[in-house]
Amino acid sequence: MRLIFTTGEYVYAGRPRPGFPMILGDDMVPAQPFHGYLHHHLLGRGKALDIKTWEAYGRRLWDFARFLHANDLHWDQPFESYGTSVVR
Repeated sequence: MRLIFTTGEYVYAGRPRPGFPMILGDDMVPAQPFHGYLHHHLLGRGKALDIKTWEAYGRRLWDFARFLHANDLHWDQPFESYGTSVVR
């Protein structure tokens, strides 16, 4: 997985969006659902969040995606050991 930031050539809703974070899978295709979440949260809610926050959102989501990928986990699968919890 890779985290990249777009250049001014990346256009969304008719406007250039340089610096937008993109999480790419091993095949260099935007990794879902992470890419979709970034689009929705940073650009698609009617008003784009401040560009200064884009990198922070991208890096934190990328850390989570890399953890899942490294441990062969899927974001939408429940815990396999029922009755266990991270809270004791």
